[in-house]
Amino acid sequence: MRHKIFLLHAYAAGNSGDRLLVECSIEIAKQFSTEPVTVVCIDKYSFLHQNHNLPARYISIPQFFLELLKTRMAGVSPIFFGVGGGYLRFTSVKEGIKTFLAHSSQLLLSLAIHPTSKFIYLPQSVGPFTGVLGKITKLLLKRIDILFVRDEKSLKEITSSSNVVRCPDLVVRKIFTSIASHDYRRTKASDSLGSDVGFIFRDLPASKSYSYRAKISTLFDTTPNAKLLIQSKGRGNNDEALYCEMFPGKPIIERQDFERNGSGVIVSVRLHGSLEAILAGVPSVHLAYERKGLSAFSDLGIGQFAFHVRDFDPPSVQRACETIRLTPNAYWSKIEDKAKTFTDNIPPLITKIIEAK
Repeated sequence: MRHKIFLLHAYAAGNSGDRLLVECSIEIAKQFSTEPVTVVCIDKYSFLHQNHNLPARYISIPQFFLELLKTRMAGVSPIFFGVGGGYLRFTSVKEGIKTFLAHSSQLLLSLAIHPTSKFIYLPQSVGPFTGVLGKITKLLLKRIDILFVRDEKSLKEITSSSNVVRCPDLVVRKIFTSIASHDYRRTKASDSLGSDVGFIFRDLPASKSYSYRAKISTLFDTTPNAKLLIQSKGRGNNDEALYCEMFPGKPIIERQDFERNGSGVIVSVRLHGSLEAILAGVPSVHLAYERKGLSAFSDLGIGQFAFHVRDFDPPSVQRACETIRLTPNAYWSKIEDKAKTFTDNIPPLITKIIEAK
């Protein structure tokens, strides 16, 4: 299999969750070609400076447009993947313009130049599709071969289309497959689960902030052995900048260092901060600000450990952490029970599409 494969819509590697989603997407895409996957990035240099175990090329959007023309002139018909975790949404004019220029344009030109190619979009959240640009993007998505979505609301956004399939987030899938292959470490009741609580906070747009800042400040200040953890750096998405503003003088550590020390429970506003912790064998509580978080924790079987930032109260989150600390086996058993019933339908569905004439 020497297919030319493009992986569209990669963002930046400064956020370790975004980076992991790209890696998970490459793992799937590379099953369908012996050639390295070409990843189209908003910030390709952030990926070039990372240590990668997976063979891939990282290119910018202008480079991608040139390669589209070259493949057309060479008579090559690539396979296009959309990165898992992508978020094609159009909730406002400003957001819609940014999304269309950065992401919809990739799909629009790919479909225009290679209309007979295969298009596979890995699990993501989509919609709403308000405005002209949103409606155009919705029509484009209906033209692709298959769109995997990771939440029920996304499923309803394009409910009239037969090419939409509901399945878990790619990191949830990775958790399940690692359990199935026994390549998984988790805190057991006999292990020493520390009393520290690591917090991953992020800033939120004003429209989603509600009393958010006051609540997370109270949560952190009233939780014994609280630690600030970094999940994301750079590109206007910097955890450390928020911590310095809200918690001046407090020590800040990398999430991975907290995980390696087996220090305790992680509470994360970033979904993939929670999912990466669970993947590393560290239990987590999630404060969700978007639909993807509640869906992911429900898919894992631990929906009671996810709260919405709009209406959570700090004592409830603290009680959830204490429940995990006292009975970690019950927490992990819920995830492992879900893993037993998980059917990974992504590779076989992709194979069927690629082999279809």
